[in-house]
Amino acid sequence: MITWSIPGVGAWLHPAVDIHVDSLEAYAESAKAHLAVKLAEFEATVEAAAKSIDPNYRDEYYEHHSDEYWELTTSFPRLLRQSVFLSLYGWSEHELTSVCKQIQKQEELRVSLSDLRGDGIQGAFAYLKKVVGVDFATDDRRWEYTVAYNRLRNAVAHQNGGVSDQGQRASIEVLPGVAFDDLHRAELGAEFLPAAFAHFRKLLHDLADRLPVPKSEE
Repeated sequence: MITWSIPGVGAWLHPAVDIHVDSLEAYAESAKAHLAVKLAEFEATVEAAAKSIDPNYRDEYYEHHSDEYWELTTSFPRLLRQSVFLSLYGWSEHELTSVCKQIQKQEELRVSLSDLRGDGIQGAFAYLKKVVGVDFATDDRRWEYTVAYNRLRNAVAHQNGGVSDQGQRASIEVLPGVAFDDLHRAELGAEFLPAAFAHFRKLLHDLADRLPVPKSEE
């Protein structure tokens, strides 16, 4: 493991993680509450209007508004969870990459992140483990989840959540709140975001704790 000549990166990574994840959690809860209000308003309006419609035509009336109901109950919540997850994953990946680049530059390491195979979060962890010497286990359940979140991110970002490979679907379905529909598209349930927030918060905090520190801080 290298001996730091400057203050440890973990000193700023810890608060950065909490600030950003807290912000995303607050946004997700606010958007979720807003959707709940809009749904309640929509249902109240539809039901009030339905009372004045001949019972023989109410089913047709409800069918006329079914698209709006689907948007509020299915489409918008799906878009919310997908967009927040992509933001969470993208930020986590960016921070890990920044950590690697900062260590390489400030400690004048000959090997850079781009010299190793792999990219994104998995590439960053490989660099921290092989070059920096960070003792971070990659064979536990948490790493399995991290790889699964990576595959899910790629599917959501590039295939609208679709995963054609059965083996990859099985590896992604280990994640809390994830299931696949008949078209092999990942559906993110209500418990998905809380689990994802907790995973990446703990992953990055644990990493920050394992980063080397200068002797003056030991």
